[in-house]
Amino acid sequence: MRSTVQKFLAMAVRQQWLAMKIWTLLGYARLALIRQPLKTLLPASRVAGVSPAELCNARELGSLIERVADHTPWRSACLVQALVCVWMLDTRDTHYSFHLGTRWLGSSLDAHAWVSVQGEIICGEQVAACYQEIIQLDSDRSS
Repeated sequence: MRSTVQKFLAMAVRQQWLAMKIWTLLGYARLALIRQPLKTLLPASRVAGVSPAELCNARELGSLIERVADHTPWRSACLVQALVCVWMLDTRDTHYSFHLGTRWLGSSLDAHAWVSVQGEIICGEQVAACYQEIIQLDSDRSS
């Protein structure tokens, strides 16, 4: 099994740059969520429609965010990952939906965040089906 550094060095330069940007944003999102309400951190873009190329790029972005999040020295849970995904999709003018869901685990309530593009989950997919969606915010929402 290759080390994390070897895997990073094996990436294309564009992917390395994107991975470093994601790593930095994951840290920023973690700190921002401690200091500010989530509502103030979500952008309010109004871009609708996604081309096949944009969807492919969104899939790649979501996958890379999840991989990089596994290698931060802080806890980059689903909400932090989803927030970074939303920020990066917004800078690319890609329409997205941000979701929050809950489920009961014994006597405690558990929550999960994920992001979808054109109905396809691109970040937080692995367990999203186990949660009852309680909030969906679309990037084309009105202020």
